[in-house]
Amino acid sequence: MKYEKQILEAYERLGFKPRDRQVEHVNRIVSAFLDEGAKNVILSAPTGTGKSIIGTVVAEVLHAIRYPDAKGNASFLLSATNVLLDQYFQTFNDKTSDNKFLLLKGAGNYECPALTDPSEPATAESCAIAIFRKTGMQDMIDKYCGGCEYMKSRALKSTARHIITNYSYFFIDRMYATHPMPRRTVAVFDEVHLLNDLFTEHNAIYVSEKRLEKFAQEVNDHLTISNSTIYKDLRAMKDALVAGRITEKNHHEWLRALLDVYKEISDAAKGAAERNVRNAGKYLKLQKLSKKYYNLGCKIDDFFQFGYPTVFEYKPRDLKKGQNEHEMSVKPIFIGEMFEVLDNADYNLLMSATISEQYAKRTMTLPGETKHIRLEPQFPKENKQVIFYKPQALNYNSMKDPETVKKLCATTWQIVDHHTARGERGIVLAPSFAIVQSVAGTLRGMNGKYRVFEHLRGEKLADVLEDFKRYKGGPAVLLTPSGFEGIDLPGDLSRYQIIVKAPYGSLGDQRTKTILDRYPDIYALTTLMKLTQGAGRSVRSAEDYAVTYMLDTGIQRLWTAKNNEWADEFMTRFTSNLSNDDHL
Repeated sequence: MKYEKQILEAYERLGFKPRDRQVEHVNRIVSAFLDEGAKNVILSAPTGTGKSIIGTVVAEVLHAIRYPDAKGNASFLLSATNVLLDQYFQTFNDKTSDNKFLLLKGAGNYECPALTDPSEPATAESCAIAIFRKTGMQDMIDKYCGGCEYMKSRALKSTARHIITNYSYFFIDRMYATHPMPRRTVAVFDEVHLLNDLFTEHNAIYVSEKRLEKFAQEVNDHLTISNSTIYKDLRAMKDALVAGRITEKNHHEWLRALLDVYKEISDAAKGAAERNVRNAGKYLKLQKLSKKYYNLGCKIDDFFQFGYPTVFEYKPRDLKKGQNEHEMSVKPIFIGEMFEVLDNADYNLLMSATISEQYAKRTMTLPGETKHIRLEPQFPKENKQVIFYKPQALNYNSMKDPETVKKLCATTWQIVDHHTARGERGIVLAPSFAIVQSVAGTLRGMNGKYRVFEHLRGEKLADVLEDFKRYKGGPAVLLTPSGFEGIDLPGDLSRYQIIVKAPYGSLGDQRTKTILDRYPDIYALTTLMKLTQGAGRSVRSAEDYAVTYMLDTGIQRLWTAKNNEWADEFMTRFTSNLSNDDHL
């Protein structure tokens, strides 16, 4: 292998030893960049490959070859959530002692030691160093600010070798920052199948009657009477929204007006803060208010500046449908050409267990040459059985029939009862809280010898999941609509999974409906990717095993389609009988 020596040296610097075929995989990726002229590599890497280590080693190797004398600016290591960031940081920082890795989060994740007291914790969002400087309080700066983790992280972000941060922070840096982070050798986009949805949510513009009323009240409470015109403008916008006068045809005009109002509020609050610099409480409150409206304005400003395709949606108040207020939203459809704005590295490595070349090309305009690499499955497919057990035609209309739901719940109970007899635990994945509630009710009503853990609307999945993991009282089943990705249940924590219905995106969301209408292949592929992610929650190593039951003919069509490039990771079969042969 051409780059074997450099790869092994990179593993040694990082404190890891390569396993399985990782050296071969890294060599293949590095060759794509250096020898085949790729600017981007799309890496489809099944569970167990070790994507995080592979991505970091790739960055180490490329940086050492391209810039052998440079200690810093090797990579951005990007992921979806702060939980995953912490895992990344612990994985690598524990192995090195020279601070190669810097963990960056938003200001709200750092405690402010100068302002915090036992009764009222404060974060770096309320950073008071500006007050200390302006009022000559050098003693406070010396006591608190020098050791502040937030200040340290910001000071190192231009020189650290590897920066670990989330997509949200990266979006803000690339789209809003006055002094953005310097360009790096490699940007590693982990769990990149989530990137489009995260970009959409981050850049979505929401306006509702309650939000506008709240904003008007904030202006009235915190700014002077000279800002009464702002108050009136906000109330006028609220009245227009309630009356349905903001439409797809004229919403650009209303957004420009709202942008002007946000700028006025931000500037007024900033000016008021400066006039109250010796009143710390008032200064910080006004500075926070100024920043809030500045950020709201940035989203609208980006909408006009970058001109990415969006979807407008207006929802009138409808109490029967649970719509408690009039609201509108403007959302990007995909990243598309905006990827070129986000691009801040010589090379981009886009990784996921479920990312297809088709999906990436259709939803992102990647700059330069792109190569797609799919690694072979790491786990025996015999350990990852997928069984279609008495599948039903489940759709919006059929699920209105109580008999259909009753039959679905009964089928789920048969599987749970079957595995309970073996003393096993499992999970039920459903696309909605309503289905979870119906199935959980049936399971409890059967008085089986198992414990039911139901993820209720408004609860955090992490809390329910922790209770499920801690439970030692025998067979148990966890039901959730939020567990298709991001959870690990290895070994005896879960020996079976039931996916009751295809997790299609809700057509009640205008963006999702637009994707179905304009890009039906992407709509189906997104669902298939989510199914594949869900089917991997309970098999986390080569020795692990679990059975996944799928109960929907809609899933069957997706799973058996020619474009299911992940089918070879599973052993799939069809049956209407449960037997011990289902267990390995």
